[in-house]
Amino acid sequence: MEDLAVKWKAIYLRVGVLITCLSLASCQRPTTRLTHEIYIWQRVWNSDLREAAAAAKSDSSGFCPLAAWLEWQGGVPKVKWADVPWHDLAGQNRHVFAAIRVEPRAGSDLPVVNEVLTATSRECVRRAALQGVTLDEIQLDFDAAESQLTIYTGWLGQIRAAVAPVRVTFTALPCWLNQPNFVKLAHAADGYVLQVHAAEKPTPESTLLCDPAKARQWVNQASRAAPGVPFRVALPTYTYELAFGTDNHCIGVVAEGESRDWPEASRVIYLKADPAALADLLKTWNVNRPAELTGVLWFRLPTDSDTHNWRMTTLRSLIHGIDPRPVLSTRASLDSDGKLCDLTLLNSGDADANPPAWITVSWQNAKMEAGEALAGYAMTATDSSAEFHPRGAVGAGAMRVIRPGQAIPLGWLRFSDPITNPKITISNNE
Repeated sequence: MEDLAVKWKAIYLRVGVLITCLSLASCQRPTTRLTHEIYIWQRVWNSDLREAAAAAKSDSSGFCPLAAWLEWQGGVPKVKWADVPWHDLAGQNRHVFAAIRVEPRAGSDLPVVNEVLTATSRECVRRAALQGVTLDEIQLDFDAAESQLTIYTGWLGQIRAAVAPVRVTFTALPCWLNQPNFVKLAHAADGYVLQVHAAEKPTPESTLLCDPAKARQWVNQASRAAPGVPFRVALPTYTYELAFGTDNHCIGVVAEGESRDWPEASRVIYLKADPAALADLLKTWNVNRPAELTGVLWFRLPTDSDTHNWRMTTLRSLIHGIDPRPVLSTRASLDSDGKLCDLTLLNSGDADANPPAWITVSWQNAKMEAGEALAGYAMTATDSSAEFHPRGAVGAGAMRVIRPGQAIPLGWLRFSDPITNPKITISNNE
């Protein structure tokens, strides 16, 4: 009996060591840095987009442009193409992928799209090759219902066979990780991209586009759901503008382009990609992450005309491990006689800044004769000070953000006598 007890004790010790090793292996100190690739999801390649892609080449590990998308017309999938300048995206050891978007569709007739998807995938490879580019990857983007994952697994297997040796990956939603057939889906491809932004239905009380705590949780869950299958994480750079009616029902969403004029009674919220929070998330993964997590795909490439997105300087800082921060200041410029003062609001940082809640300008030995507030601000004045505060709610004529490097005319003041060195105080609402 004593020998038997000793044997069982030895077995328990070995099992304990094994469990400890497995726990440590699930999250470990990485030996390589995360790759940073960028989605180019815009469908029209204008000069603004081409210039943005050229400017981002030296910072990213690669690009994943939207090459084609499938829309349903009368139950039949129709393919539309983006005129991607593949040659411009390649070079400098950059990886080039092609994304194919399939619009969601309910029902059990999904297998009819197999031949279309296979042909579309081959055509992506061919179009890139015509410009001298060998694609590294075909990425399928399809928000499948959880009941459709088995069918989706079949799609991936056929596409993978059709375009070999080009890798095939897919975008995965966090809700799929709980499904018992997710492991088969993951193994049907060469890897996947876990989307951790806009992954839950927003409400009027929503505040986060990407919750860092949930992102960490989902990444760890993904490594357990399909051990050994490499994946990257899709992180956001954009802002969701959502409007809700009086019944709290969402009446519209804007994620790119200009803001809309929403009905007067609607409630508008902005779910933003928070660069500071994402910087902290990246720091965590750079020190300790599952072995399966290999990189980040940023959604999407910033352009100068995209009002619902960061500027490239913000994304560049994150890629290079720098914490992006806004730096707000106000400049007072006096004319030659010292009686006219122009006020300018500046953001010299590398992240978007919220408009200051209050700006106070004070002076001595003169009276203000006239003045005007600009840029969505209102002004109240006394003999020795002027206070500027945002006029109305965001979306009702006020500034939404101040971009990195942006200088905005705040207003002007005219005095009875010359002044020198006006004092300016900024009260920030961040």
